Amino acid sequence: MLRIILFLLFSCIAEVGLAQSLVTYASLKDNSDLGSDLYLVYVIQNGIRKSSFVYKSVAGTGTTREWGRQQNNSFHFTTFSFSGVVTVEVVKLKSKALSATIRPNRLGIGKVKANYLNMQSKVRFKLVKAAKVSIEFSDDPDHKNALVIFADTLENKEDIPVLQKDIFYPTSFSDLLTMPKTASVVYFKPGIYDIGYWDIPTSVKQVYVAGGAYVKGYLHRSSATIKINGRGILSNYGYNFHYPLTAASGENYKSWYKTIEIEGGTNHVIEGITLVDGTSYNIVAGGKNILIKNVKIHGFRFNNDGISINGVNNTISDTFIRSNDDAITTSVGSNLKIFNCSFWQLQGSTIQLGWTAASKSSINISNCDIMHDEAISSDGNVGFINAMNYTSPTRGAIISDVKVSDIYFDTPILRFLDIRGDRSFRLADYASSKGEAAWTYQNFYFNNIFFNGKKGVAPLIYLHGFNEKVPLSNFIFKNLFMNNIKVPRNTIMDKKFLNFKNVDGIQIK
Repeated sequence: MLRIILFLLFSCIAEVGLAQSLVTYASLKDNSDLGSDLYLVYVIQNGIRKSSFVYKSVAGTGTTREWGRQQNNSFHFTTFSFSGVVTVEVVKLKSKALSATIRPNRLGIGKVKANYLNMQSKVRFKLVKAAKVSIEFSDDPDHKNALVIFADTLENKEDIPVLQKDIFYPTSFSDLLTMPKTASVVYFKPGIYDIGYWDIPTSVKQVYVAGGAYVKGYLHRSSATIKINGRGILSNYGYNFHYPLTAASGENYKSWYKTIEIEGGTNHVIEGITLVDGTSYNIVAGGKNILIKNVKIHGFRFNNDGISINGVNNTISDTFIRSNDDAITTSVGSNLKIFNCSFWQLQGSTIQLGWTAASKSSINISNCDIMHDEAISSDGNVGFINAMNYTSPTRGAIISDVKVSDIYFDTPILRFLDIRGDRSFRLADYASSKGEAAWTYQNFYFNNIFFNGKKGVAPLIYLHGFNEKVPLSNFIFKNLFMNNIKVPRNTIMDKKFLNFKNVDGIQIK
């Protein structure tokens, strides 16, 4: 009898473990605008096959100022969480594709054969760890209808609110305005919500967006510490460009609505959620000890910058950004860490060091994948790292101690690094003649950069100081690879690779 009891006990434990090793999320019923009409995704583990609901984001047909080259394109995505090993099955409808490429390249999956039958193409592949995965079928070489799978780790138990009296479950925006003052957690269950612009009260310590929840609106927070997390979606779907509640337009970016805005404070956390269809910037956060982790961002519009960050000791990790503008913009601050991230640039730069003057130091960027950079113009705001220096000649800044390592490009790019103090709109000579401070860039270190070809525009790297009196200083390049072959020093020093002027100290190792 004891053996039977122990056997049943261990069987129950095993079943619980299996049940917790793969989690898919509730689908949106009767909402064809948000569900994909092109892709089906299934996840298989231990013989159990589950459907993972695929969402859709579609670029509009409006002005070029709003949509640029993305008009009518679509982006499809799904999220599930797991541990162990899973097999992913992707079906593309209305397709004759015979293969698909799985990125990032470092996953080691590469090109897989598709099974084609009755205008459907199907691929299968295994995942042994969490990843942000692009599935690129051969009949869509320009990625007009991209699909990305967010295969997450299981949520930590401490991140999920449990049943308690201080949790509030809203069903509408009016609920948020009338919720009890004792509520410290706001929990969005699976379903569709429209909350407009919500200024989160300081009494709320956590906003939890569960997997299967689709929340339309904006979150604003003052300096009080906040955690915004979950596996659900925060979207600006249906709202107007820049000014979502009116028909107003203009270029005063300070008045634009941001999907998430946090102004000051310490120890904020944004984790796990997906942001889509932003009407301007996605995340704008300032403060100390901010953690942005495992966030997924997609936006087709101009000014859909992924993350704008400022402050001290902030971290962006394990995050996916596919934006039609800068992925990450940095402002004044120090000790910023960016690592284990994946990027898909539609235009703009991946890391923008400065549109306007803002001193910053100790920036560490490491272990990142760039699946695509779709830039077509080599002038202006382009490249993995860029500094636009777009400011009046009366302001200066010091940008120092930037370390970039283990960066992997899956496809050819136009530009890797572009720091030019002599851009015509900067009026650097005027600033120098008046004795006012120019921007100073110093102590940059690059190591283990893996390029996968280069588009036919030179150079790959621009380094121009402001003038002879205000040069860039101390730039070190070590272990640059092109198609897995280390680039020799003489090739790097060629102007087609590295174009430099007014630079004090370039080292090639």
